[in-house]
Amino acid sequence: HPLIQLYSAGCWDVHVNAFHHAERMQVTLDAWVQRRLLRMKLRWSMEGPDILGTGGALRRIEDQIRGRGPILLLNGDAIVGMDLPALWAEHQRHDAVATLLCVAHPEAHRYNNIRVAPDGRVLDTPGGGRPPGVTDEDVAAAQATVFCGVHVIDPSVLEALPPDGTESCIVRQGYAPLLRAGATVRALVVGPELFFHDVG
Repeated sequence: HPLIQLYSAGCWDVHVNAFHHAERMQVTLDAWVQRRLLRMKLRWSMEGPDILGTGGALRRIEDQIRGRGPILLLNGDAIVGMDLPALWAEHQRHDAVATLLCVAHPEAHRYNNIRVAPDGRVLDTPGGGRPPGVTDEDVAAAQATVFCGVHVIDPSVLEALPPDGTESCIVRQGYAPLLRAGATVRALVVGPELFFHDVG
């Protein structure tokens, strides 16, 4: 599903990070893409023996993606009815290190939610990511959203992550310290009608 959505949005140069049954996944997807998504080129990054997380996976391919402009990043274990061009356009309109796709959901407080101001700035993330000067009252007044694992990031985010070979989370070890240092992280907030299913 993510590959089809990327292809439909014109993203044909795709890096796939794999851990569980990585070789089997590569054989299956390479053959499927060659038959169905003819313009797409898959590049593989195999993790092991330990899983690297969303931040560590990016660090592993840093040399291949640096200097190529913003990066569209999707969790492979979620099915999301997303508008990738709209997310990309939102990121282009603002000076932010990242733009996250978030769902306004009445049960968002039950998850590791992202708090978003009315102007789209992220005010609080899991891992204590809060910009300087943002108060508890500001966070309480902000919209609680569920992050879908879909984001556009500037390559500068990679510098905030632990070194290659280290497990890390892009939200906790990437966005949280960047926010504390004064960087701007934004969110494109969509309504609860958006289809979002975390397969994991």
